[in-house]
Amino acid sequence: MTREFIRTVDECEVMLTLANCLHTGRPDPPYNIGLTQCGTLKAVVVWTPGNDSNAPITEYIVYYNTTFDEQDRFTEGARVDASRTSAAVRLRPWTNFTFSVQARNAIGLSERSEFTPALCTTPPQRPHRNPTDVCTASRWPDQLVITWEVSSWSQ
Repeated sequence: MTREFIRTVDECEVMLTLANCLHTGRPDPPYNIGLTQCGTLKAVVVWTPGNDSNAPITEYIVYYNTTFDEQDRFTEGARVDASRTSAAVRLRPWTNFTFSVQARNAIGLSERSEFTPALCTTPPQRPHRNPTDVCTASRWPDQLVITWEVSSWSQ
């Protein structure tokens, strides 16, 4: 036996009931990841926001992977607030970069987006500073060995 209850409700009560029924979750990953700039020292990554799963997105995190990195190693390149759909990422010379983006809301992080389909390739460039700890070592009269420490690109 099925019972039906008919009750008159005002519009506010219906809206409150519907709001309580909404499911919230982690956001979907951004999509349409692309580049509007790929320069010597900077790339600008753009994206389209994914579904926020009924919890507003609070920030985006841009990651990059280079030809020197293992395939599953990602480095954080930038963080921007949810009002932005692009971010500038500092680059280093003589490297190939691909980029992906992740969204965050109050529930958690989205999956990482697909990587940019195109590589961002930076040209070779002179070092910004001289090497450190330059030493020579001569073991034989006709041999000269020079060693040095290479400065990190981010220093």
